[in-house]
Amino acid sequence: MKLFGKDIERQAVIGAVLGFAVGCGFSVVVWSVASTPPTDGAVFDAAIWRKDHHNTSTASPRYRMLDHLRARYLRHGMGRAEVLGLLGMPDSIEDGKPDGDTRRIDEARVRNAPEMTWFLGTSSGFGIDIDRLVITFDKAGGLSDVAVRRK
Repeated sequence: MKLFGKDIERQAVIGAVLGFAVGCGFSVVVWSVASTPPTDGAVFDAAIWRKDHHNTSTASPRYRMLDHLRARYLRHGMGRAEVLGLLGMPDSIEDGKPDGDTRRIDEARVRNAPEMTWFLGTSSGFGIDIDRLVITFDKAGGLSDVAVRRK
């Protein structure tokens, strides 16, 4: 069909596709902003953090203390012993062992683990995935990366 000498069917299809793409992009932005709630600025308290070991509920106080912990306590290069003294034993580790058992934690495995994880609860997203604080250590045993991941 032609309108003013233009093919309006082609334009309608292109408009519909572009409208759909823009709508999807907008939805993704809204979802990502809404699914990651800000922490409420709670002050990090090591005793409360350690007591909350293995808590995967939405009521975990760890998530709320996260900003303060990262800003004031976790420093690039700090050793494993310092991190463990601050946060206590991790909820899981990744040490490259072939058994893949990240749930069985003992001090011998923790001493050399390149990556340690502490559960933060299910505070972000739809409350389905567990938010985790993942701390990675370099070969010398110094803190090299701090990340929050969902799994």
